Amino acid sequence: MKTMFKIEATAICCSLFFIFIIIIPSPLAAEGGAVGISAPDELYLKYCSSCHHPERYGVSAPPLFKETIGNKGDKELKDTISKGLPATNMPAFENVLKPEEIDRIIPYIKLPIEKPRWGKEDILNSKIIPQSPQSQMAAPLTLTLSPSGRGEGEGVDHSNLFMVVEGGLGTVHFMDGNTFNLLDKVKVGAMHGGPKFDYNFNFSYILSRDGWLVKYDLKNFKETARIRVGINSRNLAVSDDGRYIAVANLLPQNMVFIDTERMMPVLIVDTEARVGAVYTLKKKGVFVAALREKPEVWLIDYKGNNPTAPPFIKGGTNGGFSDDNFKIKKLIIAQPFSDFFIEPSERYLVGAARSGEHLTVFDIEEGKNIKDIPISGMPHLASACVWKDGGRTFAAFPHIKSPILTIMDLSSWDIIKSVTLKGPGYFARTHESIPHIWVDTNTDTMQLVDKKDFKVLHELTPEKGKFTMHTEFTKDGSFALISVRENDGAVYIYDTKKLDILKKLPFNKPIGKYNATNKTH
Repeated sequence: MKTMFKIEATAICCSLFFIFIIIIPSPLAAEGGAVGISAPDELYLKYCSSCHHPERYGVSAPPLFKETIGNKGDKELKDTISKGLPATNMPAFENVLKPEEIDRIIPYIKLPIEKPRWGKEDILNSKIIPQSPQSQMAAPLTLTLSPSGRGEGEGVDHSNLFMVVEGGLGTVHFMDGNTFNLLDKVKVGAMHGGPKFDYNFNFSYILSRDGWLVKYDLKNFKETARIRVGINSRNLAVSDDGRYIAVANLLPQNMVFIDTERMMPVLIVDTEARVGAVYTLKKKGVFVAALREKPEVWLIDYKGNNPTAPPFIKGGTNGGFSDDNFKIKKLIIAQPFSDFFIEPSERYLVGAARSGEHLTVFDIEEGKNIKDIPISGMPHLASACVWKDGGRTFAAFPHIKSPILTIMDLSSWDIIKSVTLKGPGYFARTHESIPHIWVDTNTDTMQLVDKKDFKVLHELTPEKGKFTMHTEFTKDGSFALISVRENDGAVYIYDTKKLDILKKLPFNKPIGKYNATNKTH
């Protein structure tokens, strides 16, 4: 599919479609070297900066610095620079650069960026809107719902749509949750936080690691705009009325608020710390964010009329760029939250520091910590699943460093069970219509834990010896989608009652699957 793009203002004109971290040459601080070999910064500016930006912020290719390269080794980086990356805009440089020149570039692109800048004008100038956008669908789909809420005829039940993230190609696919037919796809690049639907199922929003925010029209199945909101982004949240997007950035350390209709920034707030995550409290009409290096939770009222005390601090930093609708309340918590989940009433947060040894339960309405709970093994709280049984509410979450699934009673905030798993998990999922918690184990096996007695009752292995992760359910819970995250991977669709495989959909490193109804906050 080819799409012609019109670039507003002085927007970037290179192609945006790229895969995770594409490494094109880049220079190190000018050091003396072998005779005839340029300094690293000179090499970078000559060969890399047109795609990766003179300051390594990324243009048509991803940013290049320590935070985005991660744990990639020198050999992997050298191979990427030398041979390029298939199906991307990353060319091979083995006939352009000497091996010694590539060796000089690699340390340079690993350097941290000092005081990165990406402000109002950068964001505005990056905006790209499709011109005569084309969908990969043969014809536009219309929404026709039966009394049960399911799609009929040729229509699509938008409340049962899925977004499937194909990590190996940096692509998000849109899938009908009734037929499991793929409807369209959009190139984004590497992602961290999951894409989000708005609450009326009109649009979805997808955020790449290098800050590109894509708006996608779910009624006409086409991209409508994209804009770069940061250099290195964490996740996004959509307001309950669909008017605003909140983006948590790691570089620069700020939050950016976007008007979804105009796809333009209305507020930038410097946080002076990395934002762990931002979510929507739909019932309260506010965004909630936690900072990784500060013991603070921020409530951002995007309607300007939140009645809760104490008084709000008016937003609007970074050059006075602000919107009067936004007010910010900063609450002090017992420890910084690098990870947290929200219980169903949206009154309490359960969070922990990444290296912490206890959970903190925080009451948003009272603005105080109500309980500390000893914990270990790095609980992955953002992946917690919550359900009700017999008038009580429970949560279950895995631990990234321990083969444990923790079960918590949210009425008493007591840990009532630790379930031993086959390996350390990352995602726990359930649905009100099914009796099990589905949890991955960092192996080829998904384990199903009974929600009554908390015993492992079933094990599912889609492909022996292949890494299996992340479950998502259809709207009614009849089917579960599981990823086999391999280059020749697939999404397997299971019947949640019979536990039989219904369908296999091939993908290149599929990661998350997100259902429009089940994906909350």
